[in-house]
Amino acid sequence: MTTPLRVLAAAVLAAIPVFVGPACAPGPERVAEPAVAVDDPSRSPVDAYDFQVVPAGPGRFIVTAIRRLGGRAATGDAAVRAFSAARAREHGHLASARAWLLLGREAARHHAPDVATAAALNGLRDLGETVQEPPDPALLDRLQTQIKAYRKAHFADFAE
Repeated sequence: MTTPLRVLAAAVLAAIPVFVGPACAPGPERVAEPAVAVDDPSRSPVDAYDFQVVPAGPGRFIVTAIRRLGGRAATGDAAVRAFSAARAREHGHLASARAWLLLGREAARHHAPDVATAAALNGLRDLGETVQEPPDPALLDRLQTQIKAYRKAHFADFAE
C-alpha cells in the first residue's frame, strides 16, 4: 500500500522548522490540510508535551503537535496571537487535541475502536477533561465538542 503524497506532505511539513519574517506574511496560516500518516518507527518519539512554536508575523505563532498511536502519526496545529512564543505555547494543548482527534477518527474508520478510544481519552486529558465513566463510542464527538469549547473560551488568542 502506498501513502498518498498529500498525507506525507503534512508529516514532512510538520517536521521541518519554518521561520517566517514579519514582512513575509500577514498572519499565521495552515501550511497543509491535517492528515494522518503511517508512523516512521525510525524517528525519535515526541514527548507528549513537546510542541513546536513557529513565528508567523508580529505577535502571531503557529503551534504544532505531533501525536503517535497505533502505528500512525498525526499533526495538529493552532494559529495563535500572543506577545511571546512561551505564551503561544500555552495553547499547545489545542494543537495536541486536534492531532488526537485526527488519529481517533482514522482509527474509527479502520475499525480499531481501542485505538480510537485511547486517542479520544488522550485528547480530552490534554484539554483538562477527566473521564471517569466507562469509555463510550461518543468520546470522539465529545473531544470535538471540547476542542470547539476551548477555542470559544480563548477566542481572542486564536487567529484562525
